[in-house]
Amino acid sequence: MLPEKAALITALITERPLCLDCIATRASTTMTHVEAWFLAIQHVLRLQRAERKQCRTCGTIGLVFYLDRPPD
Repeated sequence: MLPEKAALITALITERPLCLDCIATRASTTMTHVEAWFLAIQHVLRLQRAERKQCRTCGTIGLVFYLDRPPD
């Protein structure tokens, strides 16, 4: 796994909430790799998970991931 993938995944979920499948597809990697990068990302950024929310790419209602905006 390359650090560029972590940066891409971070950029994807900064813009909007996405499901794991859409994140993996857009990052051209596997869901397992995305989950591994989430472990690293969450130590630096506020990785949020929301159940029963709409993915902004595919429209599926389910678990989505996004980054919380830093406090003002």
